[in-house]
Amino acid sequence: MRAPQTYRSHAARLVAAGAFVLGAFLLAAHPAAAADSFSGSEANGFGRLLFTLDPQGDAAPTLSGGVLTIQFTRKPDFDPQAIVKSLPQYVSTVRSDDAGKTLRLALQVPVRLHTSQSGTMTAIDLLPQSFAGAAPDLPPPPRKNAKPEIDPATLPVLGLTANANAERTRLMFPWSERVSWHLKRNKDALSIRFSAPARADFSALQRQNPPWVKPRGWSIVDGKLDVRFSVEPGSKIRAVRSGTNVMLDVSAPETDTSVIARNLARETGASPAQIEAVAKVAARVNGTDGTILDPPVPAPNPVALEQAAQRAAEEAHPAIAAEQTADGASLRIAGAGAHAVAAFVRGRNAWIVLDGDFPIQTEQLKTGLGEFPDSVDVTKSAASTIIRIGLKEQDQITARGRGGDLIVRLGPRVKAEPLAIGFTRRESENGLTALTTLLPGGNHVITLNDPSAGDSLLIVPGFAGRAVAEPRHFLEFELLPTAAGIVIRPLTDDLAVRANDSRATIARPGGLTLTPPSLPPAQTAAQLASGGNGPTFLNLAHWPKADDAHFLKEERTLRARIAAAGRDGANSARLQLARFYLANDFAAETLGLLDQMQQSDPALQGDAHLQTMRAAADLMMARYKNAHNDLAGANLEGDRHAALWRGLADAGLENWGDAQRALAIAAPVLNRYPPEWQARARLAMARAGIAEGNIEAADAALAKLPAALPQKLMLQAQLVRADLYARENRYRDAHHLYAAVMAGDDEKAAARAIYGDTEAGLAAGAISRKRAIDTLESLRYRWRGDLIELKTLRQLGKLYFAGQQWREGLDTLRIAARAFPDSDLAREAEDDMRSTFEMLFLKGGADKMRPVDALALFYDFIALTPIGPDGDEMIRHMADRLAKIDLLGPASNLLHYQVTKRLDGVARAQVAAKLAGYYLLDQKPDEALSILRQTTLSTLPGDLNEQRQLLEARALAGMKQWDHALELLAADSSPAAAKLRAGIYWDAGRWPDAAKTGEATLGQRWQDQTPLSAGERNQVMRVAIAASLAGDETALNRLRSHYGARMAGTPDANAFSVVTQEVDLHGLAFRDIAAKVASTGTLDDFMKDFHSADRTITN
Repeated sequence: MRAPQTYRSHAARLVAAGAFVLGAFLLAAHPAAAADSFSGSEANGFGRLLFTLDPQGDAAPTLSGGVLTIQFTRKPDFDPQAIVKSLPQYVSTVRSDDAGKTLRLALQVPVRLHTSQSGTMTAIDLLPQSFAGAAPDLPPPPRKNAKPEIDPATLPVLGLTANANAERTRLMFPWSERVSWHLKRNKDALSIRFSAPARADFSALQRQNPPWVKPRGWSIVDGKLDVRFSVEPGSKIRAVRSGTNVMLDVSAPETDTSVIARNLARETGASPAQIEAVAKVAARVNGTDGTILDPPVPAPNPVALEQAAQRAAEEAHPAIAAEQTADGASLRIAGAGAHAVAAFVRGRNAWIVLDGDFPIQTEQLKTGLGEFPDSVDVTKSAASTIIRIGLKEQDQITARGRGGDLIVRLGPRVKAEPLAIGFTRRESENGLTALTTLLPGGNHVITLNDPSAGDSLLIVPGFAGRAVAEPRHFLEFELLPTAAGIVIRPLTDDLAVRANDSRATIARPGGLTLTPPSLPPAQTAAQLASGGNGPTFLNLAHWPKADDAHFLKEERTLRARIAAAGRDGANSARLQLARFYLANDFAAETLGLLDQMQQSDPALQGDAHLQTMRAAADLMMARYKNAHNDLAGANLEGDRHAALWRGLADAGLENWGDAQRALAIAAPVLNRYPPEWQARARLAMARAGIAEGNIEAADAALAKLPAALPQKLMLQAQLVRADLYARENRYRDAHHLYAAVMAGDDEKAAARAIYGDTEAGLAAGAISRKRAIDTLESLRYRWRGDLIELKTLRQLGKLYFAGQQWREGLDTLRIAARAFPDSDLAREAEDDMRSTFEMLFLKGGADKMRPVDALALFYDFIALTPIGPDGDEMIRHMADRLAKIDLLGPASNLLHYQVTKRLDGVARAQVAAKLAGYYLLDQKPDEALSILRQTTLSTLPGDLNEQRQLLEARALAGMKQWDHALELLAADSSPAAAKLRAGIYWDAGRWPDAAKTGEATLGQRWQDQTPLSAGERNQVMRVAIAASLAGDETALNRLRSHYGARMAGTPDANAFSVVTQEVDLHGLAFRDIAAKVASTGTLDDFMKDFHSADRTITN
């Protein structure tokens, strides 16, 4: 994992802790710092670009293909190349436009974006395909003199559930530990504050929509979870504990306690007082404690009390925080993140329509927005809160949920990337047409009167994250562009808009007037007629079928007809038997008869009817490619019936785009086929819609499934519905359906369910990477041989890579590539292997591994080495790794192949120099000399030529050709040559020359007050020993004078005293020290200098 790199000394530091909560502000620590900066990180499985723009500015990202474009509102003051240095696994190059306000990043891997902003900081997260869950948002800037706020994203999820009967609704808070609570009620407003923090999840309540109680939001107050509800004024509230769970009971207004008591008394003969006493005793006996809140008694002045309480609550916990920013405005509405919302701009008005009553005051909002708005208005009803902000300019709007809150931004350049809402045509049985779409959270239609336009709009709020991207115009209505939800402008009085169960429908009593769906034009008369009973129509509903008791009898009868038909009529009889087999799902027998017919009569080779039957039989046997090829003829291109079987074949191959187009062509003739085949086609349409991101089309296809289906197809329908829920980020609903399919008796469907549940759980953050790996490892052995296994292997590879388990990931993907050599998905797996291998061994990823592990991994997967210059560079990097752990032989072999087989010119000479160095370290000076002389060029750069000359001299010295080595260095007066010359004199035993030359290489170092390095001390010791062996007392005196003080206090102090004694005093100690210094060898010193001067090699 690459640690974050920060550029510029005043950049905001990052804190990586727990769930990788980056970007904690240091503004309080550095209040005076005011400048732009950038920092990047590749930690925790994704890349983060963190921009600090001070004074505040915006960084708006857009992703197109493999290019990320970041548009700044002004030119930022940092080096764009810092992005490449910080995120080399994600970004290969960065380019800036002439104005410096736009950066274009070329990405290394496919990613999806996640952005967050806080104060002057903007984070752009690059989430690879292997990353599951969501990246954390930047925390808000700390308030002065306030405790740090808890980041809701780090809190455990508390998923509220409900069940209701005629008398009460019970809400359950499933705490994992025992907590206390406090209830507070004010007329229809109820809050329950717990003693611990958590993140409340209202999604189950939104779906269940229990009576008498509605969630209003939640917040963290002083480190405690505060959950707010709306309740009926006449309801009775009771909270009890059951284990660690807390139950909140809300009684129906008409079932007040006296009524319940009377009912119980009538049934049991007990009085209400007895019943209440028994209940209290039972609560103590059962170990439960409870809190009961009766409906509040009206006060003498309820209006005044309510207003005072509301003002106090708003002062303590403001429902909305609004502020004017440098280029617009920002609103944070507490508790609205779990509520449906519609947000849009129309003319010079920005509208925010919230599903629910929120305590937002107009004056409070005006104060927060400052001078940004032209006007502000807040209106409320029992079911909604509507905010209208008058704009001075034509601004844009975004809306997104963060924790339990809703964040709305306004400004001329604000951008967001919500999922686009698409609409699907739906026809009723009587032919009336309507439009429908899935909108999570869309359960209500709100009418909004726009005073500026003088008309009314129909609003369908939904959870933030889905919006209408572009305006759409129909004959009876218009769809306005939104940042969240759906906004409809009716053009007729009888337009009906309905919303329930997260689905919105637009209709009219007589049906909508919509353009008929376009189909590819038929090219021939036969094709024009193919919508009827043409040759490609397989009348499976009317072909003979037989149960087990009568099958053999019918088969014998049809075979007898073939035998009696004679040569001329045999094929006609065979066709009847083939139809019988196909209608009864005997696909192999059908293919055998078709082969026999076409072999006996070559004219039948291209018969459309037989080819369609062949495609259907291949489909039944899961031979999808064969089925596709059976219908590949141009004469069947526009045929509706052929399109049905072609679409099913493409769906089996998971060519979803082709499947969607073919099945759309076949849709008008589906009702001619048996319900089972209609269901297969609808399920294929739904799967194609999910894969292509058209969830509305998928939902419409599932809605048209026949009512009664065989068990196997019912499991398939549940599976596809689960996939749809997962695509909508409704993991809990998806998980229940996946579990039901796993428990069924269809092994293939169960395998798909296991894979789908695991993938959805990872995306939702509901399961850990380790658990997902364990599940998929089990699945890969449970189900083999088709795309399920291939996708399982590929997902496993991604998960292993995400955990830096490189060997496991590469092993898994290699199995996938070998088992499915002809699959596009397997080729993508090979691409994943190559990119990971390059990241490890070309871009430094393997530098963090133990050398032995890295080398073993490299050799096990050496076939992934890229072809060309990148491969050459990778080999050289690996040779360096080998040499560092003294595997000089393998390192030399790698470079020898490069020199003799791959490289030429200057690059060849340069690699040869490195190879010669390895030969010298491996005590092979003759081979070093040979490779240098084989790669000599007259046009080498000066520094490379000098380096090679030094190596050649060192090789000659290693071969004890001292004079030749010194002659080669005679004209070289460089410090490196002088040091090598001194080493040669030392190795040759020419002590006077070694002492003189060695002292000269030290120069005036004795005058420098800087402490001597280990290498310099070793050189001083060599000079002293050489002078002693040469009997040069003058040199010894000079060394004592120059270096005595420098050597004092070092590890070599005593040894220096011994070797610089007068020559006559030398004894055993001198010999021991001289032997120790000589054991290090001059070759080691020379190669250290050689490696420090080594340069990057290019070809």
